[in-house]
Amino acid sequence: MNLYTYVGNNPLRYRDPLGLDKVSATCRYLDCVGECVTGQFTQNLSAFGRCLAVGVPSAAAVGVAACVAIVVSEPYLLPAFQVCAGLAATSTAAVMASVCFFRFNVEDILTPPLCLIACS
Repeated sequence: MNLYTYVGNNPLRYRDPLGLDKVSATCRYLDCVGECVTGQFTQNLSAFGRCLAVGVPSAAAVGVAACVAIVVSEPYLLPAFQVCAGLAATSTAAVMASVCFFRFNVEDILTPPLCLIACS
């Protein structure tokens, strides 16, 4: 009884998970790489979203808090508080967003997914 007829008697070169048609090892490797890279990209994108969701509002709050501290110590600057708070919130939020974006791009490009080792 031959247990490997479903893969053309060559289980190292072919696979047939559904029993319908044998698939070459090259296709198996490309499937593995595709799943690996897609998973890594999705994970990095989720991390980017979490960074933005937490970091940007926090950074904006720090900018506004700095303006509050300035107005508390220098009350005559109260008329300029709205401008100060707007600019500070926007600039600190933009800096944090660019930090998140840079981390996302660097991790995505420079860090090869560990799952590629399993594909080879």
